[in-house]
Amino acid sequence: MNKLFSLPALAFEELTLFERASGEARLASSREFTLSKAFYPFVGLVVGVFVFFIHEAISFVLPETIADLFVVVGIAFFSNGKHLSGMVLVLNQFIPKKLNKPFWKNIEQLFKMPPLIGIVVVAVLWLWLFGLLSAPFEVKRQIILVLPVASHWGIFLFSVLGFFEPLNANDESKTNEGGSLREKSSSLTFAFAFTFASFGILLNLNGLIILLIMSVSLVLIAKMISNKSPLSRKAVLGAVHEFSGIIFLLLSYCIL
Repeated sequence: MNKLFSLPALAFEELTLFERASGEARLASSREFTLSKAFYPFVGLVVGVFVFFIHEAISFVLPETIADLFVVVGIAFFSNGKHLSGMVLVLNQFIPKKLNKPFWKNIEQLFKMPPLIGIVVVAVLWLWLFGLLSAPFEVKRQIILVLPVASHWGIFLFSVLGFFEPLNANDESKTNEGGSLREKSSSLTFAFAFTFASFGILLNLNGLIILLIMSVSLVLIAKMISNKSPLSRKAVLGAVHEFSGIIFLLLSYCIL
């Protein structure tokens, strides 16, 4: 039973601010890392519920625009800024400056970054906010719930295609990444079933169409950059989270 709960716990540790204390941390096996990926969309739904209640509470007393802004901030906060850090690492591949420290704990580093990095980060966050502001009002609450699921589904797809590195792993644990084909198939089956159900129940048939288009787009992108990109997997992971959310919001605006 403990092992069963250890898999979603590992997924939460990798993707959110909920990290185990150093005394409780242990080296996860390749099998555990592979199977824990199946829970990435589940982690996304938990994040969605978290920001949904934030949105409901704030929109009760403040304008809808402010509530939407807190959704974007809440998703970033829940991930402890890990995905934003990954995106910054992507940008640093093109701009000769490194930013390897945690996003929140070294806020002063933001003022030392090349201006272009800050502009791109703000632009991406603005796209998230603009997507929420443009979302059809009658399904906005469902979109808020599904948005983090969509982003984590993107992370999962890139992880099973080989573009994944634990966000807070040490050098030793990196050697444990991999897993057998059977374990990857099991993770894919569970993650897809959960994501399919989330999109289908919350967004109906149109949600399934969005999921299909989004998945095909992400797989094609992964195929195009596979073995060709000099970017680190950690950096790719952060960028995938941000742009998966943008793709989902764009499709939601066009289809829902």
